[in-house]
Amino acid sequence: LAPAGRILLSSHPALMLDGPRKNLCLLRKHYQASRLGVTIEEFGRLALKSQAPSRIAGRCGVFAESDLIHKQQLGYRREDLIAGLCLALATNYMTNVARGQPIRPRVLFQGGVAANSGMLWALRQKIGLEITVPPHFKVMGAWGAALFARDKHLETIDSTRFRQVEKIASLEAYSRGFVCDDCGNACEMQEIFIDGVLSARWGSRCGKWDDLSANPRGEASGKATPSK
Repeated sequence: LAPAGRILLSSHPALMLDGPRKNLCLLRKHYQASRLGVTIEEFGRLALKSQAPSRIAGRCGVFAESDLIHKQQLGYRREDLIAGLCLALATNYMTNVARGQPIRPRVLFQGGVAANSGMLWALRQKIGLEITVPPHFKVMGAWGAALFARDKHLETIDSTRFRQVEKIASLEAYSRGFVCDDCGNACEMQEIFIDGVLSARWGSRCGKWDDLSANPRGEASGKATPSK
């Protein structure tokens, strides 16, 4: 589990994969902590003191904030509000990010949020599994990304699509445009040719021209001359 709304799943014991996050609505814990008059460092400690966590709407950050203000005005205990916020964020995470994804042990919680003992407690409540916070939880994401990049580099070290600088300087590049009249969209297409080879194309609304082998006006695949 990572803090910025990603759940990392893998069938391999040493590899973490995948992470849909587009539906996550964050609850801005730093802002909520300030509203409650506590520092974010105190957040976890106070959450663990709660005996009756408040029910905070966690589907949307705006609703959560409104719910928090309302219950604060009603006199709810501060630690109960904080525990409720932690549970709301954990619920949001599991409902939106991890929806439909099996979570199997061993579960690691990494990233800066893993320092928040209240969030660790809340995620344990929602997942129902033991969660381990690794020693270097703050940098594990960056560390893993670096290792992944290194491995990908080693896999392709003998082959690269990078054009050497000297070669790039000698290339002949030009662009041209055309209007596709096959349908009412009348897409205005733009193409880039490098040494006579079609290298990029954009402007298609329907996807018809996404395949670079599909050249306009019946020209030979991959070859064309600039229009006058």
